[in-house]
Amino acid sequence: MKDNDPSPRAINEIRHKVKSLEGSVSQMNGELEKLSLQNEELEQSMLEQKTLLETVAEGFVGMQNQFSAHGNRLSDLETMTTSTKNLFVSSNQTCGGELVAQSGTIIFYKQPSSEVKYPSSCVWTVRANNRGFIKVSTHPTYRASQTPYVISTFVVEILKTNGTGSSNSSQAVQTKITKLEKSMHHVFTGPIIFIVTSLASWNAIELHLQFEGIGKRVEKHTSFTHKTLLGESGNFSSSQWESSSNSGQSDDKLNYTLDYATIVISNFVTKAYLQAKMGNGGCSNGSSFIILSHVMENSTVVTDCCKKSCEGTNALINYGTPFIILISKNLKQSQALNFTLNWVADPIYPSNTRYGVGLASQCGGVLGGTSGTIMYKPHETYSENERCVFVIVSQPRPTSSIIIDVVRNGIEDPDDHLYMMELTDVNGEELSDAPRITNLEKHGMYEAQSREVYIVFYSDSSVSGNGFSLTWNSKGDFINTKDDVTTQFAILNSDNGSATNLLGSDIFTSGIHQVFVFTPVVSSAYHDGSHLHFNKTLGGGDENDCFNKDWSLFTAVDGLLTKTVAECDKLGEAEATLQNADGLAVLVRNSKNTDSEFAMDFKWTREFNEPVNTNVFVNDNKCGGVIIGSKGTLHYKAGENYNHNENCVWLLHSPTSSGITLKLVHNGFEECCDYLLVNTIDPATGTLRDDVVRINQANRTQTFKESIVVIVFHSDSSTLGTGFSLEFTTHGRNVNRKYSYKLLHTDEPDGTMSFPRSEWDYEDETTGKDEIYVFASSAALHEDTSDKYFTVVDWHGGVFNKANDSCAHDSLVIYSGDGSRLWQSRGRFPNENGTSCGNVATVPERKNLFRTHVSSFIGIYKPVEFVHQSDENETQTHFSFDYRKSHGCGGKLEGKFGEISYKEDEKYENNENCIWRIEVPETGNIFFNLEKSNFEECCDSVTVYSAYAAGTSGGPALKLTSNNRTAVVRGPRAYVRFASDKSVTGHGFRLRFHTLSDSVGDNNCGGVITAKKGVLEYKVGDEYRNNERCIYLLHPPNSTSITLDLIDNGFEVCCDYLLVSTIDPITGIIRDETVAITGANRTHTFEESLLIIVFISDGGTRGRGFSLQFSANGSNPNPEYSYKLVHLSDENGIIKYPSSIWGDRTSKSKEIFVLASSLNIQAGDNIFTTPTTMSWSSGVFQKSTESCEYSSITFYTSPGTDGWLTRAQFPNDNDTSECTDVITVAPKRNVWNTVYSAFIAIYKPISSEQNVDDSARFRFTYEKDFELWNRFWLWRCRHSGTRGEISYKEGVSYNNNEKCIFLVEVPQAETIIFELERSGFEDCCDYVTVSSVRAFTGVGNQTAVLKSSNKRATVNGPVVIVTFFSDNSVTGNGFRLGFSASTRASRDHSHSYHLVHHSMPHYNEFSHQVGPNQVVVFAYSPSREVTGSSQVNITSFRPQVNELCQSDTVLVYDVHHSENEPLALRKSFSASDADAFRNETLAASNCTEVDDDAFLPCENMEECQDAPIGSSFRLHSTPFVVVYSSVDITGNLELRGFALVSNTNNSDTIEHYDVINTSIRPSFSHHLHIHTPS
Repeated sequence: MKDNDPSPRAINEIRHKVKSLEGSVSQMNGELEKLSLQNEELEQSMLEQKTLLETVAEGFVGMQNQFSAHGNRLSDLETMTTSTKNLFVSSNQTCGGELVAQSGTIIFYKQPSSEVKYPSSCVWTVRANNRGFIKVSTHPTYRASQTPYVISTFVVEILKTNGTGSSNSSQAVQTKITKLEKSMHHVFTGPIIFIVTSLASWNAIELHLQFEGIGKRVEKHTSFTHKTLLGESGNFSSSQWESSSNSGQSDDKLNYTLDYATIVISNFVTKAYLQAKMGNGGCSNGSSFIILSHVMENSTVVTDCCKKSCEGTNALINYGTPFIILISKNLKQSQALNFTLNWVADPIYPSNTRYGVGLASQCGGVLGGTSGTIMYKPHETYSENERCVFVIVSQPRPTSSIIIDVVRNGIEDPDDHLYMMELTDVNGEELSDAPRITNLEKHGMYEAQSREVYIVFYSDSSVSGNGFSLTWNSKGDFINTKDDVTTQFAILNSDNGSATNLLGSDIFTSGIHQVFVFTPVVSSAYHDGSHLHFNKTLGGGDENDCFNKDWSLFTAVDGLLTKTVAECDKLGEAEATLQNADGLAVLVRNSKNTDSEFAMDFKWTREFNEPVNTNVFVNDNKCGGVIIGSKGTLHYKAGENYNHNENCVWLLHSPTSSGITLKLVHNGFEECCDYLLVNTIDPATGTLRDDVVRINQANRTQTFKESIVVIVFHSDSSTLGTGFSLEFTTHGRNVNRKYSYKLLHTDEPDGTMSFPRSEWDYEDETTGKDEIYVFASSAALHEDTSDKYFTVVDWHGGVFNKANDSCAHDSLVIYSGDGSRLWQSRGRFPNENGTSCGNVATVPERKNLFRTHVSSFIGIYKPVEFVHQSDENETQTHFSFDYRKSHGCGGKLEGKFGEISYKEDEKYENNENCIWRIEVPETGNIFFNLEKSNFEECCDSVTVYSAYAAGTSGGPALKLTSNNRTAVVRGPRAYVRFASDKSVTGHGFRLRFHTLSDSVGDNNCGGVITAKKGVLEYKVGDEYRNNERCIYLLHPPNSTSITLDLIDNGFEVCCDYLLVSTIDPITGIIRDETVAITGANRTHTFEESLLIIVFISDGGTRGRGFSLQFSANGSNPNPEYSYKLVHLSDENGIIKYPSSIWGDRTSKSKEIFVLASSLNIQAGDNIFTTPTTMSWSSGVFQKSTESCEYSSITFYTSPGTDGWLTRAQFPNDNDTSECTDVITVAPKRNVWNTVYSAFIAIYKPISSEQNVDDSARFRFTYEKDFELWNRFWLWRCRHSGTRGEISYKEGVSYNNNEKCIFLVEVPQAETIIFELERSGFEDCCDYVTVSSVRAFTGVGNQTAVLKSSNKRATVNGPVVIVTFFSDNSVTGNGFRLGFSASTRASRDHSHSYHLVHHSMPHYNEFSHQVGPNQVVVFAYSPSREVTGSSQVNITSFRPQVNELCQSDTVLVYDVHHSENEPLALRKSFSASDADAFRNETLAASNCTEVDDDAFLPCENMEECQDAPIGSSFRLHSTPFVVVYSSVDITGNLELRGFALVSNTNNSDTIEHYDVINTSIRPSFSHHLHIHTPS
């Protein structure tokens, strides 16, 4: 160690010192940190003290502001206390006024029974010393605990005015309306408020409130003035205002810059109108003139008359509420604001108080208010000929309805009336059916939705009764129409007088509604009616228009008001005269334009100046005639006995009238059976209307809205009575008179009726197209009963011209009387359906057109154009027929057709012996049919027998009875004998006969007829079967038209008929137009040489057969088209072409082959059990050499009123799309089926064809399917067409627990519409479902359930599964389900469908080999009831896979009785379930197709044994559906498809099976992920 080296001890000391220094430094650092923290805390404290000081400073400023405000308030208080007059004001029981004070009180009350007349509201204007707010407090009154009350008070506050802010402010006034509540405090914006109390309520009004101004004073530089104006009418101008001006004011008011004035116009009870006219210069800048109208909650209207005209017809309108006017003017502007106010209110129509008695004895008047009472002689007898009209107007405002409650009605005479009449709707527009009349019955309540209601009381000149009483009240919402109108009502009840429609004051609105009611003041004064004269004195419409479009006239007809058109007295004069027999009229002006000048004067007198030909008095006791006149009386054997079986016809006509009223004033009729019958004529069609009205003691008065009526007096064959007196009066003026009538009556029993005829005034040689010729025949009967006879009509022919502008022809309709069933149409010429559009329709002669045991008939001839009788056709007869008398008991009849009608509806005598001789020239046999009989068959009889020579008789006598109604007599002559014994008598009979020389038909259901004329007969007199469809092909060669005439039938009227169709030879299809031949439409002419006639009967009531006469017309030696016709009656058959039934092997291009099939139905047959099914075997069709048209065959079934149903056509549109030379149609099974076993096939070659060998052009089979229908359990259906139907047990009872499956296909259909046309099943529990089917997805999710409550459904796609289910309770009848589809032939559908159905009861096998893009639908439902469920075994499944790993699929469905899910998915199979795709050699990524080597070898699908995994399973149900879908690849798999077997277990024990979640549906395609098993 060196000397200078430190010692270890020194080193240690140094180390200790260093550590000591380090500790000191550390301690100093700690102290420094403490000081730093203290410094931060001090800084924070200083900041808080600074903030506190700032807050204190702000507080000092606030205190200074408060001291300043208190100073201002003390100043205000000092100002207030300097004038005690503005401290408090009170209004006690004063309706409105101005209240200016710091505070005040308003006390007002009104009792319901108060007789004091108050306006509809009270208005107080309150200004609380210019305070910014006004506090209003409501308090209960001392009556509050005693009676219920309302305050019904609103406060109107002005939130913003032009007076606030700058003088140039343009801000509009904003108002707020608040309804005051009881015992509450409210605060409103000042300085002015308006307190409005409505007095419209029936409840007690109790108002007790206090107000107080609060807040600071506002508007210090505004001068306030106010004016309250009361009165229902008046005027006021700015010159009348004692307003403050700059001169004469105190110094403190010289600083005002704004003048703010308020005006309240009040005391209105009704609707009020206000006009405000601004003076010269209008409103200056900064001025405003605001009017508040409709001051009610949520409905106040604010109008600034400085910006919008309030003059003239732009008047403002209030309904019982006040007008509040706010006027502000900048005093710095030198221009004055000048204005003029005019107001008026509607008159206050009398009403009654709540407990008043209303109008007790006043006959008519105008009533107002919201409710009221009318009491007119309720306890006393009213007088004859009274006419009282009460007009009810809801005041002050219109409402949505007026309720009428009839308390008492003592009117007993049916000719006296009490009714409610409405002319307008709630908006004042005239009703389209005005006047709308409602009879008022005792204790009835009625609602009128009209602006005003008319109560009309009318008594005639006969029996009187007691009066009536009723109450009324307004109900519903307040109706504020878009265009307000001025309404005025006037009751002009004086015998003689005059009036004008000019208004007595200015018009305040653009529209006006004026009503003038003309009634007599003396009840007996108008027994003979009134004379009203109208004179248009000023403007309005055409100068020749007496009443322009704004006027409506209503006159009474037998007390009932009806709309009438008034006609000018003379052309060029604006005057009109109205004759009114009742002396009661209502004239209404409803104008939208009051600016147009118009004036009308009225004059009326009690005279009734009757027109010419009035006061007709007929008392010649003639049985019928023609009566022309406007008023009169028809007497027929009054006080004398009339005869039995009378039918007298009168034609009553008033040419210038629009209506006729008939009143039976006296009669001695046998009450039950004798009466008057009245009809009217429809001039547009020239026919009698069906509105026959019976007039007798119980129905004595009737009004008809026509100028002509046909009156018939009818008596029966029992008790006699005495005649009658019938008054007639006319009403209205027939201004247009488009149609005129020429009338003729004859009472000769024999004669000729023809046209033209001198009696019809044919002197001008012109027939008018709007002239209608009416002739009637009725002859008086003598007391001797032997004078009773029949009227026989023989038609001699007629020529009927066509209209120039349409295919309508002249027409003649003949009616015969038939007692109580008057009238019956017995002939219409030409037949409406039988006329073509040729210029002339000729109707040939026909003997015995009709005969009737009633000796009256009517004819109506209506030309369609003017026809001039030139020299060339002056002798032309338009028509002619004879009518002759034929005594009932015996006679002689000639002709090919005829009828004997002897006492059909009346009793014959004992020991009658009547013989008729019948002659039918040129016939070999005569056919007789006893259509109607009610004689005693044991002992009275009708017999027929032949006459070999004139004057001799021979041959067997054939007796006709109700069980043996037909007979055939040999020879052209026969006798008919009716004989009665001396015991019981009955009613007579009707016997028809016709020739059988041309008769065809052997009671076969269908056939081919080629005769030119004859009679087709089928089961004449015999009962036919239900559901018959008999097809006849009628073809008279070389003819141009065919006329059919149904001369005899016993059809069920509603439902059985003959249906006639024609073929379009150009297209070879049946036309859609069909004609039904029935008893109501017997005759028709067809412009064709071939007719398809079908006899159709339904499943209801059976009738008897028919006789149809046919005759060919014209001759065409070289027809363009020819027909070969075949009819078959076999249940099964094979049809091919060529064959023996079609002729040789050669066909012509314009030769049409028609085949019809219809079966004879035997007793016990049920067609619903054995439908006919057609299957197509083969077909080759050639193309035309000139186009892409082909030979074709079309099939039709199910004829009905809508025509024939097209079922299939080969080739179809798809086949012909490529235009190849030849098309081959492949075989198809079950193309269609039809339950009625009736069908038609039409083959049309496109060119000449000649077979050189025996090969068939086409071949098809049809058969009755007995095997599948032996228990009519199933309707199997596969349709291919655009429309069709499923008819299952329609009209036949089905069984319990039915589950039927129908498959429907419409190729290429986008959608199919199903409609349940008829159903008789139990609606609660039995139903039909429709479900769509698509490739891979199978049955669609959405299933439609059809029943009576839901008859229509639309399903997407071309294939549909239809199911029918019945439960195990009540059964019913089946159904008919129609369907129609829209097709898109141009669309290339990706998949084709193949539909198959099986129905064997227990065991079924099915296999199908498929190609690419195919869907196979297999359905199974057993043909009879089978219990248990089906066991299904998929014996083979050989699918294909495409490159997208999509595979063929099989989907199996249960069929359940479930509306939610009738078809539920049970099993699904894809390629993943096939053994071939589980082979280890197939890689997962390949997804390539396979060939036959991948499966077990087999020869066909039935023998293949490639069962998939899970191939055997049991279903939940017996029926099931399988859907197989194939992918779009062909590959080398030849045997591709599936096979299955099914067996139904009859035991109740069902094997266990896995339940698949049926809510899961398969995807569009199954994507395979094929892996090697581990």
